[in-house]
Amino acid sequence: MGRLVGKVTIYLIKNNYIDEDKREECVYGLEIILGKMLNYLTLLLFSVINKNLPETLIFMIVFFSLRKGTGGFHAKRMKNCYMATIGIYFAVVGVIVPVLENILFLKSTVTLCAIITIFLLAPVNHPNLKLDLKEIKMCRNYSRILAVGIGVVIFTFLILKIIPVYITYAIAGVGMDAGLLIIAKIVRQEVNGK
Repeated sequence: MGRLVGKVTIYLIKNNYIDEDKREECVYGLEIILGKMLNYLTLLLFSVINKNLPETLIFMIVFFSLRKGTGGFHAKRMKNCYMATIGIYFAVVGVIVPVLENILFLKSTVTLCAIITIFLLAPVNHPNLKLDLKEIKMCRNYSRILAVGIGVVIFTFLILKIIPVYITYAIAGVGMDAGLLIIAKIVRQEVNGK
């Protein structure tokens, strides 16, 4: 992927779409975009193979929308991020969902603990982001509002017993996001805002 990003960046510079002094920012941005696209497409491919596309989409929507505001642990290299994303998917499908599937108390506990974790710890200001104090406040508000909103939907669906398998995947998304926040705090993968 590095070669592709390099070639695209050179093309953009040669054709005056970006200035030479923006090369590093362009490379970083393109790597992020292409990495996310690869992660999303891989998860969708696995979901088609596993015949759980709607469930995977719900997990992805919950997890990635929360992660946008909460931050959390990040791998240092793109390939490690890719492998971790695949690992998370298979952990959710093969372990987390089967464990949560039929235990209402466990679903409720995981959801409540995850929302509290997000409320207390988010956002984690990853060194690559270097959020300033205003951005940290925006991310904190975004993640809190979203986590509470998702929690309300989850608890409503749990009480009404609506589409339990989908809700279990949503719970896995909230729980996984909270788990990555905790890991980031433990390994001190955070910088202070300015």
